[in-house]
Parts: sequence; C-alpha cells; structure tokens
Amino acid sequence: MLDLLPEQFSDFFKAIHSTDIEKRCPFDWQMRLADQVLRQGRWHDVIRVPTSCGKTAVLDLAVFELALQASRAPSKRTASRRICFVVDRRLVVDEVTDHARQMAGAIRDALSNPSASLVLKAVANRLRSLAPEDGEPIRVVRLRGGVYLDDGWASDPITPTILVSTVDQIGSRLLFRGYGASRRNRPVHAGLLAFDTKIIVDEAHLSPVFTETLDRVRSYQRLAEESPLSIDRQLGIVRMSATIPSAGKDGTFALSDEDRKDPRLLSRLEAHKNAELIEVRVPAVTKTMREKQPGHAREQERKNREELVKRLVAEARRIADSDQTEERRDQVIGVIVNRVAAARQVWESLRDGSVPESGDDSSGEDSVLLTGRIRPYDRDRLLEFWLPRIRAGRDQETGSTYFVVATQTVEVGANLDFDALISEAAPLDALRQRFGRLDRLGWRHKRRASTCASIVVRSDLAKKSDDDPVYGAATSQTWKWLKQIASTRKHGRLKRITVDFGINSFDDRMNRNEPDLAAVLSERPDCPLLFPAHLDAWVQTHPSPEPDPDVAPFLHGRTKSTADVMVVWRADICPSNQKEWDKIVSVMPPITREALPVPIYEVRAWLNGGADADIADIEGVSSDERETGNRGRPALRWRGREGTRVVVAADLRPGDTVVVPASYGGCDPYGWNPSSRSSVSDVACQCLAQRIASFPADAFRIPKFRLRLHPRLLPECDQATRERLHDLLSAAATTASSEGQDAWPKATRLLGALEPHLEDPYLKAAVKALLEQQFPVEPYPGGIVIAKSLVLDFESRLHEDECCEEEPEDDEASITGRPLLLTEHLADVEAAVVQFARNSGLSEALIGSLRQAGRWHDEGKRDPRFQAWLHGSEVKALAAEEPIAKSGRAASLWKPSTRFGYPRGARHEFVSVRLFERFCTEDVEAQDSDLAKLLIGTHHGYGRPFPPVSRDLRPVGVTWTDGGREIVVSSDHQLHRIESGWVELFWQMVRHFGWWGLAYLESILVTADRTVSARTVDSGSD
Repeated sequence: MLDLLPEQFSDFFKAIHSTDIEKRCPFDWQMRLADQVLRQGRWHDVIRVPTSCGKTAVLDLAVFELALQASRAPSKRTASRRICFVVDRRLVVDEVTDHARQMAGAIRDALSNPSASLVLKAVANRLRSLAPEDGEPIRVVRLRGGVYLDDGWASDPITPTILVSTVDQIGSRLLFRGYGASRRNRPVHAGLLAFDTKIIVDEAHLSPVFTETLDRVRSYQRLAEESPLSIDRQLGIVRMSATIPSAGKDGTFALSDEDRKDPRLLSRLEAHKNAELIEVRVPAVTKTMREKQPGHAREQERKNREELVKRLVAEARRIADSDQTEERRDQVIGVIVNRVAAARQVWESLRDGSVPESGDDSSGEDSVLLTGRIRPYDRDRLLEFWLPRIRAGRDQETGSTYFVVATQTVEVGANLDFDALISEAAPLDALRQRFGRLDRLGWRHKRRASTCASIVVRSDLAKKSDDDPVYGAATSQTWKWLKQIASTRKHGRLKRITVDFGINSFDDRMNRNEPDLAAVLSERPDCPLLFPAHLDAWVQTHPSPEPDPDVAPFLHGRTKSTADVMVVWRADICPSNQKEWDKIVSVMPPITREALPVPIYEVRAWLNGGADADIADIEGVSSDERETGNRGRPALRWRGREGTRVVVAADLRPGDTVVVPASYGGCDPYGWNPSSRSSVSDVACQCLAQRIASFPADAFRIPKFRLRLHPRLLPECDQATRERLHDLLSAAATTASSEGQDAWPKATRLLGALEPHLEDPYLKAAVKALLEQQFPVEPYPGGIVIAKSLVLDFESRLHEDECCEEEPEDDEASITGRPLLLTEHLADVEAAVVQFARNSGLSEALIGSLRQAGRWHDEGKRDPRFQAWLHGSEVKALAAEEPIAKSGRAASLWKPSTRFGYPRGARHEFVSVRLFERFCTEDVEAQDSDLAKLLIGTHHGYGRPFPPVSRDLRPVGVTWTDGGREIVVSSDHQLHRIESGWVELFWQMVRHFGWWGLAYLESILVTADRTVSARTVDSGSD
C-alpha cells in the first residue's frame, strides 16, 4: 500500500481541484483545520466559517482522513466510512454533491490513469482496500428519499460513502422511521447511519432540534451492555455555521486573524453589499378579522401578497435598467422570496406571464424560476442551460440581463453569484445566507464600491409577524434591528435607508450593536425529550406498534410541522383503468429522479381541488393547513409489491410516494404548479436511461433498462407518423399477448419508427442499443414493456447516486437470475458476512454469530413446497439432487407459491430458525447463539418483534442433512405464538446490544445476503 502522510493533504486537494481556478489551492484556514484533524485526531464540535469561504472542503478532509487510516486495524480506525453532509434545504444547485462527485471521479480515475498524481493513487488504493473485493473506492449518494427501496447507499456496510441529504431523510432513517423507506429497510438504514458515520450538519443554526436529537442518540448508544463497536466508532457529529450560538465540549473552530489575511479570501470578506430597506404599505390583517371574517382576511392577505410581488418586480426592473458598470457585461439579478407561489408570480410578471410548454428550449429566455419543488429530472435540464450563466466563477459574457427568481432553496448549497439582489424580508440568518449569493467571490467589489440590493417587507409584517407561518416573529424583529443599525443616505430628493451586508462590515456592526439572537434568528422550536420509551417503540419496525410516536417533532421541534409526499406522474394510468394502476406501475416502479416533493397538506388540498402553492421551501415548516375531506381525485400509494393501493387524500401519510395520472396536471418544467391543468410529461423511462448511462461498462451491477410502449407515451409528431406508430404498437401488443408468439420483430419495427422522434439523448441511445440486439417483449395493460440489460456509453455520468428499480423484498427475490444451489448460496453469504464483519472491526465472538446466521439464514427453503415453487414443478423439485436457493425461471413464468401448497404469508426464515435451534441442541460442539437465531429470523425484516402469523394447515417435514446426519422440523414453526419466546429474545438482544447496535449487526447480514443475491442476478440471462 502506497505511503500517505498528513502533510500530503494539500497535494490531494490540488489534484482534486486542478481544473478549478478558485479551488486550486486550499485556504489557510482549511490547512489549519486539516493539521488539527490529521495530526491531533480531533474534529471540533462546531466549524464557524462564513459562507463562500470553502466549507465544503470538510468533505475532502474527511475522505483523506479515512484513506490515511486505511492501513490501521479496524478497531484502531477513528475515521468514518460514511460521511453524511446534511442541510435543511432542498438542493437546487447542489454545490456539495458536485464537489463530492468531482472528488470521487478523480479518485476512481486514478486507479486506471497512469499519469494520475501519486497522492491520488495512494488515496484511491487505500479506499478500495476498505471496500468489498473489486468494489469502487468511494461512492457519492444524494439521498432525496421518497421512493421505496431507495437503498443503493446501503448496499454494503464497508464501501466508503459520501451521503448528501436533508434533515428529514437522515433523521427519520436514524430513528427507524425512514420517510419513503420500506419497513424491511428501516433497521438497516438506522444501523448503518448510527455506526461508522460522521454527520456534518451545514448551517446548523437552521437545524437546532435535529442536532440536539443527534446528541441524544449518541448518548443512548452508550447504554448498551455490549457495544458491537468501540465508542469511537459510533456516531460523529460536526456542526457548521457562522451564527451558531454555542459550541460543544470540543470547542469551536473559527477563522483566525491570520486566516482573514489570506489574499484569496480578502475580496470576499471585504466586499460591500449595501441593501436598501423598503416597506410596502398594505392594510393589516388583524387577529379579529381572521376570527370573525376569515373570508375577508384571506382576500386581504391575497391583495397584500400581490402588492409585495409588484414592488419586488419593480425593484428588479429598476436595477436592471440602471447599468452601473462602465462596460456592458452580463448582469444577473436575484429575487428571493419566502413562498413558492410568490416566486412563481414574480417570475411570471418578469417574463410577461408566458409559461413555456416544454423545458427543452430555454434559449432567448431572460428569467428562470428555481425552487426545491421540482422533479430532479426537470431541475437538471433547466440548470444545464442556466447554470453556466449564473454560477460563481462564470466566464461567459453576452451583455445580457438575467433574472433568477428563487425561494429559500438557494440559501444553502447553491453556488450562485448575483450582481444584484432583491430579497423579501426574513430573519437575520436567512438574510445573511441570501446575501452570501451576492458578489459571492468579491469580483464585483474590485470594479466598483458596492453592489445593488434591496430588502422588501410588507408594512404589516414589519410591525408584527407572529402569524407568519414560515418565520414567525423573527421577521419583524430582524427588520426593527436592521433599521436601528442602518445608515440614511440622500439620493436626489429621496432618502434611502441602507445596511451593508458585506461579511466584515456586518460582523463589525453586530459586534458594536449585538442583537438579541433568540429574537432575530429563525424561530427555534422546543426539542422534545427523547426517552428510551420512544426508542422502544421505534425499534419495533415490523410490525410497528400502535400508537407509533411521530419522529417529526424530534427533527424540527414541537411545531405544526409537515413532512413531504413524493408525487410521480405517469401517462399510462388514467381514471378509466384505475383497477389496474398497481399492475401498470409495477412494470416501472417509481424512480427518485421523477418524483417531486410536496408538503402533505398541499397534496391533499390539490387532490381535493384546493391547492394554491402557498408553501415554503423549508423542511418541517409550520403550515396553515385547512381541513380536507375524503372526496377528490384518487392516487396510487406505492409501497412496493405489497401494500400498494389506490387511496384518497385523507389516506396519505408523511413520506408516502403517490403516483397520479399525468392528465391531473399540477407540474410544469419549472416545478410544482397546482393551477396547471396541462398534462405532465412522463419521464420515467428517460430517468432510468440516465441512471443506466451513469454506470461504466465494467460496473458490478447495472440495472435492467425498461421501456414502456403505450399509446399515451408516444412522442408528439405529425398525424400520419402518429397513426403509423399506433398501428405498429397495436400489432406488437397483439402478438405479445398471444402465448407462444414472439413479438420481437414487430417491436423492432416500432422502435425503428420511434427512434427518430425521441428528444432525450439518453432514451434515444437506449432505443438504438435495443435495435442492435434481440430483446424480450411482455404485454402490460394497454401496451408492451421491454426489459433488457444495456450498457450506454456516455462521458457524462452525473446521476450515479440515484436508485432506480425495485428489488423484490420477499420470496419473489428467489425467482430471478440463474439457478443456484442452496448450499452454494449459503456458503457465499457466510463468506460475505464474515468479510463485512471483519472489515467493520467487530469482535471474533460477533463474527462467529454472524457466520452462523449467514450459514443458516435460508435453510428453511428446503420446504418441499417452496422447492416446487422455485422449480415451477413438483416433479422437477423431487427429481433435483439438491435444493436450490434461486430459480432461473423468467418472471413471466411466475406462479403464486400457494399453487404448490406453500401457505400464504409463510416465512421460510423462521423455519430456518427452528432448524438452527435443533442443530445447536443436538450438536454438543455447536455453540448456542441467541444472536445468530435472531438475525436468521429478522434478515427479511420480519419478527421485529412479532413474527407474522401464518396458518400452515397441512404442515410438512423440512429436512436438513449433512453427510449421514439428518434433522427434521415441522414447517409449522409456531414462532408467532406469544409463548414461543421470540419476543423475549428480541428484547433481550435489544437490551444487550442497544437499539442501534442490534440494527447494525442485522445490516451486516442483510447487506451480505443482498450482495450475493445481486451477483446471482447479474450472472443470469435476460
């Protein structure tokens, strides 16, 4: 293994960012922090560094630290394998993810690039030594959640991983209630996040409740009698903020006087950002009016918002018309407001109200709308055009003026650079973040004295903003304090009240006139106490207890907060085929990139016909939710192969994924637009094609491409072409529906006619690849579907973090890939679980228990009825020399297991438990392992704490043989009975290893089983 020294961090940083002039060398403060972390092994509780000063470098440092310690024994390693970067905003221009991908790409390329720097080669080889054999050295995942089995980041416990996510997604998973995660995955996610993970909370002052919950989680981890890892390997927490009020036991890292003299930071710190304070006079909406005249109050509130929008638009146009530069150059004017609806109104006013029908052609546009309420697919297409024009460090100049209208989503993680800024009034911390996008690099300051900016407030909210559902009283308190420190300047006959938001100038003002931080910062809700009783409820993942405590207050506090629902639009479902929605969607399960996050109350109102997009871009923000009835348009709630059903608005729950007909409208190329009635584009196949294109040709596992061909999915084209495509599709569907008929030739003719009319380059490439080979064609309601493994060669691999297709959760996973002997599968899982456990630094005793669990976890599949199901024939099962674990039959040949006598709801893993118990009882040399027994029973997510009740009315003997030895148990395992002792065993293990410790041990076995099964699938035929 190549040598790696702490002082080489600077070389590593330079090698990663060699093409970025602004990041070519680390800042002085970054090197000082690196010295403390790499030489002293100490991360501060708080890193206090202003925005635009390179805080994302903490990711580089955490990765380098892990590589530096790779050669240490696992038990001596303190660096974390999982580095989790959390922000309390949705990422629109995700600078952190881009930064992490750039680093990961350079590390991976160093493995095959002979000219790569030696330090990159050393880091790459050291990281790969920590990963599974032939695995990638590091993976980057943007965890947006909302789609079941979105668990690519949790595919194994040892690959070094960077997770970029939100408070809701990480927090809910850590507390065993992952939003959008299946019950099977809840313990896996919780266990992996609680151990060998460093959580870096960016702008931690925005997430005080979440960070307090993290502290309590870490303290509760130490209550276990026996921890599977040392204390140093448990959860690590780092807070980053320039305005956090206090530090923890390890103190605060802040810019020193010497750091501030760094020439590359001076222009950013000294830039002046003078903002004019503007009040818009509007009538007040009193409490009495709200109570006695609610209709009148809502109408007046609407008029007040319209007046605010008019002034924001007027300010934007005034600045645009006043060219303050000596030479004509690009001018980017940012307008940031607090609500999605207001942002859309401002944007439509600036572009005269015309909304494009498609996001494909943005040329000639002079304004863009950026909110977090947009599908990732649409966001990326939008930014492909806009980002080069508005990002920091842009170098192209066309002499144009661009308007960027946005919500709070650009406050954090958005590498945008405005020449001028108009902001709606907000708390002090939010305003400082917004002004961090103004003259971000200090370049404008070099050319003129200051930039142009305005802060606009409604007069009623300037006096009192307690009723503001987004920010509460902090807006008015901040406004009053700003007026106290403001300067009054004459401009002709007018007097302008201004405040300089430049970093050094504003810090100086705060030092001389310090505000009451509790009053001017975004409202900090009370954090409820986290008791063991809460954890005892949440650790019960299958089935969940009743009542089941809500995790939201432990993420955002005791407010009337709301979580999101992920909305997916599909064109092949409509009201007329509602009874078949589940079958249609199961052909192409929801994909993260096509899902749009919307607050649950807004989705309910929209389905009932009353949504108005008056929502914020902050997770967990309080709402003015109105009661909604049980009537309205239906939606399909997607919960995997089991639990998916058609629901109405009142049935929705936080974290749900709902699939709705594209004809419902509600979305356009710029995101959530509940007033839109136009059909929404179905982009599922495009998203999947992009996902597959993100894999290199030699990747370990590439998902199958699925192409749905349906009359409502055909592209827009002339009438004659469309009629021809319909005829070709009808012919292919008719042939595919006829048993014994091969529809491939007719489907090929359809693809050939379709390909010239496709616009998405990834989808077009996938169709071209299909035309070069044979492929299976299956019918589905209304059309045909093609599922084929493809390799798409694209230089740009931007979406490798997005998970795409669902893997079967239960016994359906056995009907896939190639035929595999049970003994072979068990031996492979045993080897994999030992590798994972040893590489994770577990003790030999724990490794032994995990080895036993891997060896016995699927022995219950020896049930002759289960074997008949795998073979598809009782005769074939009886004729087989050995039992199999996986069937090579195609999915189209599946038959329900009940056809072969296997009871509905029966679980083979609990029969495995009985076989293991009998083996331990009869073998005097075998070590009885309660842990192994529990892990065997829970490896499919059931039995935590109650095994599912199943009625085996005709039990059979399940026989295990080894040489001349034979063990027989009844298939009617009876572990679901209260007196079986299973529930007592579960709680005994929870008390012994801790809530997260037991989940972590379960994750070792589950991921080993999945890894081995994935190899089986990949080696199978299509």
